[in-house]
Amino acid sequence: MDFFKKVNIYLANLTVMYKKVHNLHWNVQGRIFFGLHLKYDELYREFQDKIDEVAERLLSLGHTPVSSYREVLAIATIQERESKPVECEESVRIFLEDLEDLIEDSYDLTELCDDQDDPAGADLFTGYIADFEKHRWMFRALLGENAADTELDDDDEQAEKDAQGGSNASQTKSSAKSDGNGKSKK
Repeated sequence: MDFFKKVNIYLANLTVMYKKVHNLHWNVQGRIFFGLHLKYDELYREFQDKIDEVAERLLSLGHTPVSSYREVLAIATIQERESKPVECEESVRIFLEDLEDLIEDSYDLTELCDDQDDPAGADLFTGYIADFEKHRWMFRALLGENAADTELDDDDEQAEKDAQGGSNASQTKSSAKSDGNGKSKK
């Protein structure tokens, strides 16, 4: 696929995320409404800025950014969200799922920019990786998930027990395992 088409798909995904986060901002409800309402306000403004930066990057390289909702929805891989109330925790899970896609796409575009000898583009998307990974950490913490949870093999578990001074089962908690996408496995 053409490099500039991939950047336009990314731009389309940012545009859908802008509206989707706005949707969450308006429709979130529950016991932590105030905090999430304010955070989503901050996030949709951040997405608005990123949309402008990516569009201007395309323009600076002589390409036209996707700029109509019809075109955006035709190429976006992130889906819109229906306009309806959503509980706080579910809203966070919705956001995190799409954020994972943006993180992966940001890594891919950073590599493609390197291949295209576009250090400014690589720098732009590297900055987005840092922003999105910080959001992932914060939202996972809100859900009580640890971003550093990883699968341990038997040798690692034994080494961890030894480091804790033995293998007393009452002192050892079972560790959550991650499938790499931040979803816990048992």
